[in-house]
Order: sequence, then C-alpha cells, then structure tokens
Amino acid sequence: MDEKDPKANPAVPSTSPPIKPARSPQKREAAAIHRQLRLLDVLQNGDEQELLITAQALILCGLPYKPQTGAHYQRQAKTARGLVRLTVSALDPETPLPFGKDRVTLAWLTTKAIQTGNPVVEWDSASEFFELFGLSRDGRTYRAFWESWKRLAKAAFLVEVVRTGQDSGRVAPILERWDLPTIRARRTEQPGLVLLPSMRYGVELGRTLWGHLRVHPVPLPLAVMREFQDEPKAWDFVAFVTWRSYLCQQVDGIARISWRDLVQQLGSQDKDHKRLRKTLKNILGRLRLAWPQVRVTFLAGGVLEVRPPTRGILPVKGHAES
Repeated sequence: MDEKDPKANPAVPSTSPPIKPARSPQKREAAAIHRQLRLLDVLQNGDEQELLITAQALILCGLPYKPQTGAHYQRQAKTARGLVRLTVSALDPETPLPFGKDRVTLAWLTTKAIQTGNPVVEWDSASEFFELFGLSRDGRTYRAFWESWKRLAKAAFLVEVVRTGQDSGRVAPILERWDLPTIRARRTEQPGLVLLPSMRYGVELGRTLWGHLRVHPVPLPLAVMREFQDEPKAWDFVAFVTWRSYLCQQVDGIARISWRDLVQQLGSQDKDHKRLRKTLKNILGRLRLAWPQVRVTFLAGGVLEVRPPTRGILPVKGHAES
C-alpha cells in the first residue's frame, strides 16, 4: 500500500479543492429572513430614506401599462437562471385585468406586508395610501383606489421559469382574500370618518406571492418612485434600474443589459426603438435629479450600464450596524 496515497493515509491532506455543499432549505430560509430583517430595520429606524418593497418577479415582469381587452396578458424577461414568463389572468370575466397605476397599489401592499412580517395587511383608512403618495382625497381618487383593489383581487399570476431541460411554473392568485368597502360605502369615509361602521380594511397576499416576496424582496426609494407613480412605463424602468443598482451594490460590480433584453423586459410595444431609447434617456435624466447618486447610462448600441450608486439604497454590510 502506498502511504503517499491520501486515500490510503488519512493523515495526508488532499490537494483537491473542497466541494461547496448546496445550501439547505433551512439556510435559504434563514438568508431570506435576514434580508427581510435588514429591510425592516431600515423601514422602522430610518437609517436610510423611506422605502417601498416589491417582489423581484414584479420587477422582471410587471403588469400591463394600459387597459387590456382580453382576459390574459403576458410579459417575459431573460435572467441568469433562464427565461421568466409572467401571465396575468382575470378570474372574473366582468372585471378587467389590473394595469397602470395598480402596480403602485400592489407595491404599497407588499411594503406593508414586509413591514409587519405578515401576508395579512390591514389599515384604518384609505387616506394612509393617499398621504404616502401625495394624492388628493376627492371622489375620483377614492373611486380609482377602489377599482384598483377590485382588479387586483380578481386576477392571478402564472409564473413560469424555462431553463435548459426544465420548465417549471406556479399559478398564484394576487390576493388570497379581501375585506374592502363597496364603491357606495367608500363615500362614507370621504367626510373624514376613519372607519366604516364595524369594518376594518384588510387583504391577504396569495401564498405563492408572499413566499416569493420574503425570499426576493427588492427595495425602492419611496421619494424616487413617488415621482413616477402616474407613468407605468417609467415606474417599471426606474424600478428595474434601482433593482440592478441594488444588486451591483451588494457585489460591487457592473451590470450591462443589451438593448434587446431591456426592451423584452419592459414589455414595450413601441416599434420605434429610436423614440423608445429617447424616452428612456429622458426618464434617466429625471431619475438623476431625484436620485443624484445613481450611476446608470446608455452605451453604444443601446446597452444599459449599471454601476453601484455612490450612496447605497440600503446600508452596506458592516455599516448598517455601526
């Protein structure tokens, strides 16, 4: 027997690099909780600017920008893990698909869920939402808010991930349940009543959406997003840029997204790419005014380059605790 053989003699160390074991479900869950707690700490203690928290899937594939005539809407995006495809479907033939500013309502909901660590979200008055986004409390605003909830409550997501040799997916209602005022009853709140008689507003996120949100929360600066709340395409583009900036901050790296992948990710129907690029450049210019620390620019060929912001969205590891 050869004593120099590491298999024969345990005292002789092997020169082969150790195999890094895959993280167990328990460790992945612990990492997800850690991310959630860091976000919650920022939200509660004001270490940085106020944040909205959304789910990564809603950054990659958002809701439609305009009202849809059909019962389904689909967007897809290319990622390192494969092609992500999101299909939004109506559960009630009488209720249209969520669109446009419904993404703002949903972001408010996911933020409140992360803040409380609970998929069940309750609130006393719709004015909480209006005040956060600087909206008036007139009848038109109340009606828009009610219609937004109605569309979200009666729609579901089909999320698919297609990679080499594998096609997986899940059907996920946006809301598991809801307790909201009727369009007539909401007028009772307008004169200043905090609550409708014997009622507390509340919704519960769908289990799949809540599970994804806990594992993949994305922070968005509230002051920045508030500037784009009435522009769905700008909201999606700014949210995407912010998310990629956040990722670059974590690894101190640079991301470059091809024009083709960017157009696919945004789900834009504009065939005039020269005009679309000009529109996105204008949005970037406005973003720099709202968030001067952002470092994002278009290169030759429409490639979008994202660098870590000079001032992070969240405290950098090691600084958050100091």
